[in-house]
Amino acid sequence: VTVSVLYCWRQKMLWLYVPLALVAVPVLASLVLVHRVPRLDVKGKVVLLTGGSAGIGLELAVALVAKGARVAIAARRRAVLEEAVAEIKKRSGVSDDNTISFVEMDVADPDSVAKGVDKVRFWAKADIDVCICNAGYSLPSRFLDIPQRHQTGMVDVNFHGCANVCRAVLPRMYERKAGRVVLVSSMAGTAPVAGFTVYGATKAAIRAFAQSLDMESAARGVRV
Repeated sequence: VTVSVLYCWRQKMLWLYVPLALVAVPVLASLVLVHRVPRLDVKGKVVLLTGGSAGIGLELAVALVAKGARVAIAARRRAVLEEAVAEIKKRSGVSDDNTISFVEMDVADPDSVAKGVDKVRFWAKADIDVCICNAGYSLPSRFLDIPQRHQTGMVDVNFHGCANVCRAVLPRMYERKAGRVVLVSSMAGTAPVAGFTVYGATKAAIRAFAQSLDMESAARGVRV
């Protein structure tokens, strides 16, 4: 639309401004409305948080539990998860196993994700209300110095991991016409940085995936 307006202005085709405006206004308004996601009260909600055993994920878990959410953190290593749960309980002041738990899950493996999601539902005795896809990793290095296995690994964990988890939780959310999915991206996905070629690409993919998935899901009561 912007290009068309500039072209009309240069060609002095002012009579085309009105129909272009009639097209542009509803399109822009729909984009604003579609992506306006209401605030969520997490008190009493069942939250699945991948990558919740360290870093941003651990801090999110502490904050969510403090706000009254029932949180299941997911990661691959049981020992690390047990330590994380103990720290979350200590920092949040909550000791109830019905409020914070963990599940072993490899987000790059669809079967592991499906089993993990089932375990969370069994623990909570309820469906998952909020899913936060935070699992990911990076290997800062020049592109040609990144081993092939790490290139594949970053794509599998950072992008396919989000898609695998969404595929596992969305059907039940659609059935209930309720739910929230959060996909954690990075500034590297919008502001390219040398040394983060593959990582940045996976995070850019997550942003595009999230925006498209939200357009598909909003009419079904689920926001992404």
